[in-house]
Amino acid sequence: MVSMIERVAQAIYAKNAAAAAGRLPWAKAQDATKESVRDLARAAIGEMREPTEEMLDKMNDVCVDAGEVCINVCFADLKEIHAAAIDEALKEAA
Repeated sequence: MVSMIERVAQAIYAKNAAAAAGRLPWAKAQDATKESVRDLARAAIGEMREPTEEMLDKMNDVCVDAGEVCINVCFADLKEIHAAAIDEALKEAA
């Protein structure tokens, strides 16, 4: 399974229009380049640790739609759950 850090790094690498012309595909990129892009991925994922109000509202909507499964989840729990998911993504080995 590919880690979240690796997935985000590959997306950043693919979307980097400034470097796209003549660039090696991810699989053939130099290790130093990959690690640099992984650092960007970690920073981007880390910034998502604190959800926005809109994100929390949507998570709450999903819980309400799920019915009894999520009925006891409060707003504070959603923040904690979200942060835990981001923390886990940041622990993944690339």
